[in-house]
Parts: sequence; structure tokens; C-alpha cells
Amino acid sequence: MSARGWLALTVRLHVDDRPRLEGLFTEWETLGLVEEDTGARNLEQITAHFSTGDVGQATLERMCRGELVSPPFAHRVDWRVEPLADQHWVEQAREFFTGIRICDRLSVLPPWAPDDHPLAGAPITLRIDPGMAFGTGTHESTRLMLGWLVDLVEGGGSVLDLGAGSAILSIAAARLGAGAIMAIEIDPEAEENARRNMALNGVSDSVEYRIGDFARESLEPADLVLCNTLVEIFEPHLERLRDLTRPGGDLLLAGLLVIDEAAVLEGLRAVGLEDTEVRREGEWSSIHVRRR
Repeated sequence: MSARGWLALTVRLHVDDRPRLEGLFTEWETLGLVEEDTGARNLEQITAHFSTGDVGQATLERMCRGELVSPPFAHRVDWRVEPLADQHWVEQAREFFTGIRICDRLSVLPPWAPDDHPLAGAPITLRIDPGMAFGTGTHESTRLMLGWLVDLVEGGGSVLDLGAGSAILSIAAARLGAGAIMAIEIDPEAEENARRNMALNGVSDSVEYRIGDFARESLEPADLVLCNTLVEIFEPHLERLRDLTRPGGDLLLAGLLVIDEAAVLEGLRAVGLEDTEVRREGEWSSIHVRRR
């Protein structure tokens, strides 16, 4: 069997087109993303990484020729596909993920950041390795979810983390004092990175990490349910998410754009969830639901 290799797809595009690109990357099941500063106003450069065991270079280039065009993108999209030596994209992530401050109580740093890093003085500092899973706290959706957790986690309450990825939200919940935590992730490639992150933060015994589909898994309802995926993934399962949230408990949704809010709120009302609060960051939105 030949060794598995890696491909880097680098895309340069207008900031307004980023949501469409992220939707494509989710559909294409990229292994991870690295963002780079273009130095130009309204332009972003994002590199996505793929395993040649999942898609070949010719196939990926054909996908790009068919999808990364205007229209449906509103502006011109430039892209290139290059082969990478094994795991070089993780080295790129080390260069661009330098840490982020969520609030006065919580910050996120990579494991290679020094102990005297300016962000290391927060009462709770998470150490997250980008690895091959989503979730370092740099995306608006993850930042919104972390902010909710700081406000909502109460000592001893149970947590369900659906679409856990790197386990950053489960780790934050554990560090904030949550009780039993169950993390569910559909992508088996994410598990090794998630377990490394749990070990880095000393919460391996506090979080049960399971590979599976939350829509089908047999799960016990929790006091706090987290779902940071994409709107097209969670919206068809709002009734299921309601049932997984204990009466008097909280449901947090992220991965939706501001333009998706109205439809999601209507869907929540349709399943009897009317006590809601919305937070926004840029074009991204997150919804807190209290189940009565």
C-alpha cells in the first residue's frame, strides 16, 4: 500500500465570499484550515488540506474548476493545489495560530506558546493543538460558543458536545467546572487530535469522546447541549436537539450566518423552543435556547 500524502488547496477571495467557501470546505471534508494575512483590504487567503487517500490532485483540481468560479461566487476566486510533504500543514498552522483571548476569564493558546505568553495570565488558559481537527477558537462560531460557556456553565451540570471536533468546547466546559461531559464527533480523523488536546488540558478523565452521529446515537439528555456544526447539519434535527436538552436546561447553536437566524428561530419555535437569545460576531450568529 502506498503511503498517504497531503494536498494543500490555497484560495484567495473576497471576504464576502468566505461563507460560501466554508460551506464547500465542509462538503469536501477538508482536514484543516490555515488562514493567512493578505495585507489587502477585503481579501482573504485560506489554505485547506486534504489527504490523497480521500481525493487525488486531479480530482481536487476538477472540483475547484467547477465550483470556485464567479458566479456563484460574487467576486473572482484565485486558487492553486499543491502536494505537501507529510504533515507540513501542521507546521503552517504553528506559524499562524498564535493564540486568542476570549474574555477576561478565558484564553486559548497552542501548546508551543511559552508560559510567559501575554495570554497565559487568564484564569483559564486552554492549550489546543490544531492537529487535523476543527476548533482552535479562531473562528467566530467557536469564539461565540466559548463566550456562552463562560456565562452558562455551572458546577456539576452535564454537557453534550455534538460535532466536537478538536474537543475545545468540551475542554472549556470541563475547565469551567461542568460535570459529566459527552463529546460526539462523526469524523474518526478528529479523535486522535481531540484526545491529545484533552490530555494537554488535564481533562481526559472528565470527557467521554465518542465517534458517532448525534442524530442516531443513543444519548442521555444533558443540562447543556452544544452544537457548533453548520446550519444545514443541525437544522433538520431541531426536535432531536430539543429532546436532548433537559427541561430547564440550555441549548447552544452555532455555525449559522446572521442571514440564517430568522429561519432557525422559526424552526425552534415550531418545536416549542421560544426562549432564545442571539449573539453575533461579524456575519456569524449563535443562538442560546432555554428549554422550559
